[in-house]
Amino acid sequence: MERVAIDVPEGFSSFVEPALVRLGYLYPSLKIFRDENSLVLEAPEGLETCAAEVRYQLYRERIYQETLPIRCCLYEGLVR
Repeated sequence: MERVAIDVPEGFSSFVEPALVRLGYLYPSLKIFRDENSLVLEAPEGLETCAAEVRYQLYRERIYQETLPIRCCLYEGLVR
């Protein structure tokens, strides 16, 4: 098993849990352990791809949550 640690930037800590849920079904063989400010990934192979995907999912979740109020306002304006 390969193992790698990924630092989670300060502004991304609140997005870790939702991103981990998504990663759980995308990579069922990937084991993820949360440390204070990092995530430790363990996988049989392809860890470079998994590490890149973890970073991408964190970024994606941040964008989703930060733009949710805007999308809600737009939707409310269309439905009225």
